[in-house]
Amino acid sequence: MGSSAQTKAGVPPSQTAATAHKEKSELRFLSSETSLNNESLPNDDLGASDVPTQIHHATHLGHQLGHFQAGHRHTSPIQLKANYAVPIQRQGYGYEDEEQMMSVWHEDSSGMTSPDAPMSIPVGSERVSKDRKSAVRKKSNSVKTLGWRPEDVPGPYLHFSAIDNRHLQTGIGLLHKEYDEGQQLSALSANGDFGVFGNPGDDVRSGYKLGAYMLQGNTGYSDMLGFDGGVLGAESEHSIGEDGYSLGTGAHIIRGAVRAGDASKEEQNDEQLRVGASFGTPGLGLRGHWGDQDKDGLKEYGFGFDFSLGGPGVSFDIKTEDPILTGLKYASPLLGWGIDLLTDDKSTNLTNILKEGLGMEK
Repeated sequence: MGSSAQTKAGVPPSQTAATAHKEKSELRFLSSETSLNNESLPNDDLGASDVPTQIHHATHLGHQLGHFQAGHRHTSPIQLKANYAVPIQRQGYGYEDEEQMMSVWHEDSSGMTSPDAPMSIPVGSERVSKDRKSAVRKKSNSVKTLGWRPEDVPGPYLHFSAIDNRHLQTGIGLLHKEYDEGQQLSALSANGDFGVFGNPGDDVRSGYKLGAYMLQGNTGYSDMLGFDGGVLGAESEHSIGEDGYSLGTGAHIIRGAVRAGDASKEEQNDEQLRVGASFGTPGLGLRGHWGDQDKDGLKEYGFGFDFSLGGPGVSFDIKTEDPILTGLKYASPLLGWGIDLLTDDKSTNLTNILKEGLGMEK
């Protein structure tokens, strides 16, 4: 709390006393200005010649009062000067141990901003912009782990982790590796994600994802031709988020798929088609795609499914950055493929051209 001499923003006692003396002197001056010399006036009413003089005195007094009030605005004990750094603890926001040092400019009655104008302390997160929250969210990466995470060890792993207080992750296995362009390799592994998981601003999902495999692999999406498959595995996922959704459960003795097409930053109309087969238990899976896999600012839209009644099963996925062009290729192959051959993949996207023509955002 501090002593009473330091109650006004840490002002020294000598300065406080000087200020008080100045205020009293100005008040005495104003009091003297308000007194009219009645002895110099006649006993009867003022004459016409005295009126201008009294108007002059009244006008002068009004100006003095205005200057006095403007120079002595009341500042409550909870107000601070805006050029002091004020620690703000965000309230009602899902990350702990975060403080911001903010200096806020206050707009005075004249409409101008001033670093010396008094201001009230901002409370909670109301002065933290949405963009600022997004930036903090992206760089937040608090991981609390019991055991050994697969990305931290070259071989066997066992862990239970809490990530950003919103993502629970666990796993056990001989090997489990994931890489930036979709490559993956797992051996004798079982893994689970619960809550909100993924990379902020990229592929964050809410829900759960479970997978157990004797052997599984994926070559990723960077090449024009890719493969994925596995032996003795089971999966279950119900999630939705920034890059799409997945709903389904199934198990297989063996499965495999081939993918044609890639995701490249150099092209404006990437397409990917994946077709696969499996042999296993009855199962059904549905997928929706709307993520930006290659990070070129154009989303890949599409859908996919897995289906098996027990025994043989099929799997299918399609993604495209240019849904109109891809649709034309299937609806009218001659027209669609003709447009594709005659246009530059690096600069032409029919879907964006149509959106611009309709005044829509890309």
